[in-house]
Amino acid sequence: LGTVCMRLAGGHNVMNALLSIASAELLGVPPEVSMQAVERFHGVNRRLQRLGRPCGVFLYDDFAHHPTAVRAVLRTLKEMHPGGRIWAVLEPRSHSMRRKVFEDRLCEALFVSDAAIIGPLYRPHAIDTTWLMDPSAVAKRLREMGREAWHITDLDEIVETLRGRVKPG
Repeated sequence: LGTVCMRLAGGHNVMNALLSIASAELLGVPPEVSMQAVERFHGVNRRLQRLGRPCGVFLYDDFAHHPTAVRAVLRTLKEMHPGGRIWAVLEPRSHSMRRKVFEDRLCEALFVSDAAIIGPLYRPHAIDTTWLMDPSAVAKRLREMGREAWHITDLDEIVETLRGRVKPG
C-alpha cells in the first residue's frame, strides 16, 4: 500500500498502526487517508512518553499495566538506546498487575531491563492477600536471574537508590 513514517517507536506500535490501517480499510476509509493519520499521530500521554533528560539520563513514563506491555516497552527502550543501561522503576498499580498470578511473567518482563526497582503496591488492601503479588519475591527472583533488583516502598529511597547508581546514557 505504501510507506508510513511513524513518530512512535517499537514493534508493538508498528503492529498497532498496521491493525489501525487494516481496520479503517474494512470500515471504508481509503488506506492513504489512514496512513496519513498514522504519520501525524504523536502518541498519548504515559505511553513511552519522554519526560526529559536530567543529568544526561533519559527519563520515560509508560503506563504498562501488565507484563506483556512492560516487556514491549523495555524492548523498545533497548532498541532506542543501544548500549545504554535500562532501569525499570515499576509501581504495581493496575488491578491485574497487583495480582500474584502475574509474578512469574513480571519477572520475565523485567529481566529485559538491566536493573529494576519495584515500588509499593497501589491499594494493596483492595485485593485479598491470597491473590496479592509479593514485590519482594519478584525482586528476589530477578536477583537470582542475575539482575540488580530491589523492592523499595519509600519514594525518597527510590530516588536515592537511582541517584547513586544511574549514569548518563
